[in-house]
Amino acid sequence: MAYDVVWSELAVQRMEEICEYIAQTSPEAAAHLVEEIFERSACLADHPQIDRPYPGAPEPNLRELLVSKYRVIYELRAEQQQVWILTVRHQRRQPLYPENI
Repeated sequence: MAYDVVWSELAVQRMEEICEYIAQTSPEAAAHLVEEIFERSACLADHPQIDRPYPGAPEPNLRELLVSKYRVIYELRAEQQQVWILTVRHQRRQPLYPENI
């Protein structure tokens, strides 16, 4: 059964910030990246464990999906059949500790 993929307000805000930043130099690249992140995230509905657990997470339900140079950090809520996208971050930024996500 497919999971519901739910985007948090923070994740949507981060996507907008990323898009605005990249669009300053290349609107086409920004549009392509946003499309790629949303398409890959949608795959989590059918394959919620496609990528690895988030480094340092105390439980395996906190995971990350790597897309281009970005980490899509999500929580797998198996009992509710949901994937919650918590945030999106550039891979060069310091990793978040699970308690700060």
